[in-house]
Amino acid sequence: MRKRIGKTLKRMVVAMAAVITMSSLAACGGADSSSSELDTEAVVTFAVASPWDTMNIYASNGGSFTGLICDKIYDRLVYVNESFEVEPRAAESWEIDGKTVTFHLNKDCTWHDGAPVTAKDWVFTAQFASSSEVTLVSRGFSQYVEGTNAAGIETSANSIAIEAKDDYTLVVHLKDTYAMDSFLVTSARQLYVLPEHILGSMSDSEIMTNAYWDAPIGSGPCIYESQIAGSEVTLKTFDKYQLGQPKFSKLVFKVTAQSNFANAIMSGDADLTYTHMTVEDALALEGQEGVTIRKQDNPTFMQVWVFDNTTVSKNMRNALNAAIDKQLIIDQFYYGAGELTDTIILPGSEYYYDNPNKGQNIEKAKEYLAEAIAAGEWSADKVFEIGVNTDSRQKQGELIQQELEAVGIKSKVVMYDSTTMWSKINSHTLTSCMMGLMPSNDPLSMAKLYDPTTTRFFSTTNTGWTTIIKSIEAEQDKTKRKELVKQLQEMEYDEMPASWICAQYSYAATSARIKNVDSFASDMINNAVWKWEVVK
Repeated sequence: MRKRIGKTLKRMVVAMAAVITMSSLAACGGADSSSSELDTEAVVTFAVASPWDTMNIYASNGGSFTGLICDKIYDRLVYVNESFEVEPRAAESWEIDGKTVTFHLNKDCTWHDGAPVTAKDWVFTAQFASSSEVTLVSRGFSQYVEGTNAAGIETSANSIAIEAKDDYTLVVHLKDTYAMDSFLVTSARQLYVLPEHILGSMSDSEIMTNAYWDAPIGSGPCIYESQIAGSEVTLKTFDKYQLGQPKFSKLVFKVTAQSNFANAIMSGDADLTYTHMTVEDALALEGQEGVTIRKQDNPTFMQVWVFDNTTVSKNMRNALNAAIDKQLIIDQFYYGAGELTDTIILPGSEYYYDNPNKGQNIEKAKEYLAEAIAAGEWSADKVFEIGVNTDSRQKQGELIQQELEAVGIKSKVVMYDSTTMWSKINSHTLTSCMMGLMPSNDPLSMAKLYDPTTTRFFSTTNTGWTTIIKSIEAEQDKTKRKELVKQLQEMEYDEMPASWICAQYSYAATSARIKNVDSFASDMINNAVWKWEVVK
């Protein structure tokens, strides 16, 4: 069933385009808009669907919305582009020898206060990010490094095995052998460097509460300037960034409801958005003057219904997954621009193994539900909560609500801001939520979410996940690795730790004045803003 693009939206777009065109002609006297002259004084506005929670990326529950801001303030070792290829950032080059990775740092890296960035800053950061003294949300780098436990926490004071061989050579000692690209994409890019010369004299507990986070000094391509809490963050570009100063003056992150993204792009209130434009809005804007629409070549944005595995039993998880018509969701909300799936591995990937039993099965859902009730895992009068954080997901949740009712499961859909929703699912005070995840072609880019020793969101308890993930990490032979990834997917289809709705083809809408923008790299929580250009 296909849902038609609303006539109201079309009329709004056409009318707005006419107003913008007339205004532009009046202001410019009919000047040639195809001029390639760059506007280095431009203010670029990045509309985001949900607010950030803190500038401390390691303590954040704000997910990608916090990450995209911190990505511009703090530097990172590497950048992952739209094709999932790794490019230099703070590290100019790197090599791996068994369990040892050596990064050769760019000698031009500079803190926003003018001090040089050295390998000691990266060691200091890794020690803080693995500290046992404080509670952190993100330890995606340290959990791979020797001297930490499975959760990435140091086994003794500063035990994480990372060293500064000299000022510009960083050596990391891993727990196991890994394919280099896999390590860079899943782990190394998660280290956001912090300034030892500012924070080094404090204890880790003092760092957590220090006023530094109110106006952080980083070494990324943009400098923190100001914020309106929960609404807007303003950054200015850094003229000494080692890869080049971005070719505009300021970058403003502005919280905007996803339903208003089309308005914001057309009116000039936004230059790009995250999350991406809904399919409906993108199709309505396609061909309009002043707007550039791009569609991904392959589906990479995963829509997922996450279950708290500690409170939602295997029987219930299977009942919930079998009850819903995922193809209807794809057709109705994504206009067919998605691939049906039941796995965290991207469809089209060489590691993808299809679930032969995927798809809605009402009778099977009722059987699983009956087993859950008989085992005391559920009762007919209980209400299953579905947390959502965007307008589109709220509508999807309401459709799922109807389908659950058809198999005898009562439910309710509750809207949260992203930070609250993710905090609640991680603290086991929310049974489920709908969210988006952005795996790469590497099979381990998201599979670690299933590991009960490190998991966020899913809260799995089956240690079999740890075993299979470690086997995949250690296996260097691609044929054998594929077989192990197939076993992981077979385990998914049995355990059903989450209900993967679809792998979505994303659409990105940007204002026509901004060029070389890597919108889809936002899915990897980074952008090469030093490559962006704004045309006058």
